[in-house]
Amino acid sequence: CDESPAFASVGRHRMDRVRRPFDHAGSTERLDEDPEGFYACLHVAPDASASDIRRAYHRVSQIYHPDKLFSATPQQFALATKWMQKLNLAYFTLSDDKRRAAYTMYGGKGVELLELLPSTLSPNVLMDALDFEYRKQEFEKSQ
Repeated sequence: CDESPAFASVGRHRMDRVRRPFDHAGSTERLDEDPEGFYACLHVAPDASASDIRRAYHRVSQIYHPDKLFSATPQQFALATKWMQKLNLAYFTLSDDKRRAAYTMYGGKGVELLELLPSTLSPNVLMDALDFEYRKQEFEKSQ
């Protein structure tokens, strides 16, 4: 989501208000907490509520949605499309409690591992299984 400054030249439909996800004070710590930037893309804190995430997604998607860029160049349109895909993935991940917990604990890899496990597991068993799968893959990589 760090490509957003490329939209600054579009100048239509609130594009003049576009800012980088980490332009606010104290932002450098969030880079380490959020390596893939899902929280940063939506401009929310990791402890944001589900309604905060939903509101943030709708607010940010109104700014960056490719259909709102009438005067965009083809490169800006392609970038907006790519950025919206990441926003959609961020919202998909953070709006579901299990996916969000997996993402918060293990990043994007945790969400991938979560998809391998049966969805009928209880949350505690699911997190234990996710932890096991993560450690197993890390061990296999080190061999």
